[in-house]
Amino acid sequence: ISNENTFPGKTYTAEAMLHDLYKGIFFELATNKPVSVYRRDLQKAYVEAVIVLLSPKAANTGNDALSITKTHAKMLQGELKLAAAHTTRSIDRSHYADLAERLDLALHPRF
Repeated sequence: ISNENTFPGKTYTAEAMLHDLYKGIFFELATNKPVSVYRRDLQKAYVEAVIVLLSPKAANTGNDALSITKTHAKMLQGELKLAAAHTTRSIDRSHYADLAERLDLALHPRF
């Protein structure tokens, strides 16, 4: 994020990185292909990493990372909900619904 100010227009932005990660890690959402157990584990790890970035500790960093991560998490949650409603494989439906719920809890903590 700091490089975006130092080298405007010449950096790989945080938004672009998150978008590229999303496309690679969740390509099954766009292709409606079954998700293997290994890919489900990768997707869970990715969502957990996003959740860590949403934590109160991360919120105190004082830069745009939290705003960018929140926007990304909301987009991802929406895509996962949509996929859960449309996939025919039970395990994939459960997986997508679980990840969407994890993101919801991170975005809307219940104290």
